[in-house]
Order: sequence, then structure tokens, then C-alpha cells
Amino acid sequence: MVITMGKRIGIIVCVLLLCLGQSAQAGDKRMSKYSAWEVYGQDEQLEIKETPDVIQRMLDTAYDEYTRVGGKRLKRANTYTRWYGVGGVAWCSIFIAWCSAKQDITLYLLKDISPKPDEEIFNFKVRFIPPLFNAFESVGRISAVPRPGYTVIYATRAGLWEMHVGIVYSAQLQADGRYLIETIEGNQGNTIRHYLFLYDPHAPFQQGNMSFLESLPEGADEQLIITPRNTSWCVKGFGATWK
Repeated sequence: MVITMGKRIGIIVCVLLLCLGQSAQAGDKRMSKYSAWEVYGQDEQLEIKETPDVIQRMLDTAYDEYTRVGGKRLKRANTYTRWYGVGGVAWCSIFIAWCSAKQDITLYLLKDISPKPDEEIFNFKVRFIPPLFNAFESVGRISAVPRPGYTVIYATRAGLWEMHVGIVYSAQLQADGRYLIETIEGNQGNTIRHYLFLYDPHAPFQQGNMSFLESLPEGADEQLIITPRNTSWCVKGFGATWK
């Protein structure tokens, strides 16, 4: 059978359209998995739970350190890294573990998380961020819903590489379904900082789940920072230190 030039072009066009359609579907699947709401479950309850006393004391410890340091730039080798037993290193996750240890919250090393921890309240003593995310995930304690005392885990929008962590100091559910979140974060500009931003657990794509305020809410702490710490980050999830 002889295929004319017109038929040949028509076949090529059909093949190209089919490939483009399959590629678009694959792209949609790749992107949809980045929705924190889809990954961590739409059935997760959003009810407000009372923060446990020991978690509140840990939050008080973090806030006391924030006020004590007062924005002063710390050396890479500082109180928190020395407690951990290392020198001048990135210390955002170390700061969280230090605050937890001050209130005798159980801290697990990576080698200790199998079998699954029995405690309802615990944290991890893990220095690097990707293993910390994996540790929470391995015991079913990654959440799309923020609560005070949870560990917020930030990642790059491109590739979702885990980059930084902080402590959720408060999380207020808004009428539109977003959360107004305060965090206390170590190793930001070599100091401890207090941030305020909006987080949307229902965002279609995880890369767009953070937004920022144009001004501080009335009556808010004037030291709260509302400018983005890094515009290329998003929230990858929250390590649930209590349930």
C-alpha cells in the first residue's frame, strides 16, 4: 500500500498529539503528588486540640531563647551545637532538639526509630533535614495540618529538597481554610527569628502553599517578620511531635 505525503503528515501529527497528551497527563500526576493535602490525607481532622503542657513549656523555652538572643548574630559554634556535640554547623534542627531536651521530651536518634516509638509526645535528635523529614514520615508523623510544637519542614519549590526547619509557635485556622502560622526558627541569619505567614493545606500544588502578609495584624508583636525568608521555598509538611 502506498502512503501519500498527505497521509504521512497526518499520521505524524496524530502521533505527536498522542505523545503530548500522555506527557501532559504524566506532568499532572507528577505535580499532583506534591499537594500536601493529597499526600497526607483529606480525612485528617482539623479540630483544634489543646496543646500538651510539656509542648507548651518547650514553646516557652524557644521563645525565651528568641528574646534572650535578641537578634544577635551567633557564632556557628554556639550553645546549641556544643550541646549536640559538634562545632560550627547549620543548627536549625539542633535548636529544636535542644528546646525539646530542656523539657525532657524524649529524643530519638535515627537508629532508634524501629520499631515505631510508643510515646505520644517525642522529637528527633537529627542534625540533617532530609533524614529528619524521613524519620517523621517513617513513623507516620508527617502532617499537612500545623499545630503548636510541630516541626515545620521547608523545601525548595524546585525539586522539593528539604532545606530548613522551625518550630510552629502558633497556628490559627482562618475562615478561608488557610492557617496563620507563627514560627520560631534557629539559624536564620545566624540568629533566632520569629516569623508570621499564611499556609494553605488545600493548595493545588505544594509549591504554592505559602503566602505572605502585606502588614502585621493589629496588636501583633512588632518583632514578627512577615517578609519571606526565602521566596523559593514551600512547606513540605509538619513533623507531628504530639497527637
